[in-house]
Amino acid sequence: RRMACEAVVWLLSSVVVSVAASLVTMPLVAAVFGITSLWGIILSPPLVLLCAVVVAVVVGWILLPIGALTPVVGWVVESATSLMNDLTAWGASHLSLIFTEHLSAALCWGVYLAYIAFTILLWGLSPVRRGIPHRS
Repeated sequence: RRMACEAVVWLLSSVVVSVAASLVTMPLVAAVFGITSLWGIILSPPLVLLCAVVVAVVVGWILLPIGALTPVVGWVVESATSLMNDLTAWGASHLSLIFTEHLSAALCWGVYLAYIAFTILLWGLSPVRRGIPHRS
């Protein structure tokens, strides 16, 4: 049971990190390339979960290569990667959440300063920072 809980926490952490990385790099991408897509944020969670399925199946297959399961492993990996490609192509084909506007350097810096201020605020509100013990 504990291992299942840790697996869920690991998956959720992966999704959160992926969304956070998309959010944090978005202003820089808009400033440098002049194009920003919100589809990256929306499609990150299912893509990360599909990637976790592929990694888990491949690592399991490497550790325990049972010949009879070869077609099943191949089908799972092919299906998951095909779905990942289809989701990515679908997001790229819908221009509704793709913005082609260059962000000025000053506005980009402003966004990053706001990120820093928000991080400091959250860090100050953290229970661990205030001396409240972390539950395990």
